[in-house]
Amino acid sequence: MPSFEMIYDTEEDVLEVTFEDFEETFSRTIALNDCILLYTDLNFQSAWGLSFYGYGTLLQVNETVLDDLNSLSEPNRLRILQLLAQPPVSHFLEVRDREEGVAVIKSPNLEVLLG
Repeated sequence: MPSFEMIYDTEEDVLEVTFEDFEETFSRTIALNDCILLYTDLNFQSAWGLSFYGYGTLLQVNETVLDDLNSLSEPNRLRILQLLAQPPVSHFLEVRDREEGVAVIKSPNLEVLLG
């Protein structure tokens, strides 16, 4: 990952991670569930960022369900799952069950992120 920005708001317990600068008119925001948003290009080719609402709480639970993926068409759902499975997103989130959309939120090691 060439550069990234992480902002954590302790009062709101929100972590926002931006992997690339992007033009909002060419981006899509995909809700993975009520607490997690993925920012990507219009064709789901690359992940531009993530937002975690209740990040500290998400780290404390064993798993979370990405149930909003069910509202996508199957081809788009599979594209999103592919994005989630590769860096840089996979440093923050691990999908354990693709069919059920079960994931674990991770606290990445900065050494890994810095490469």
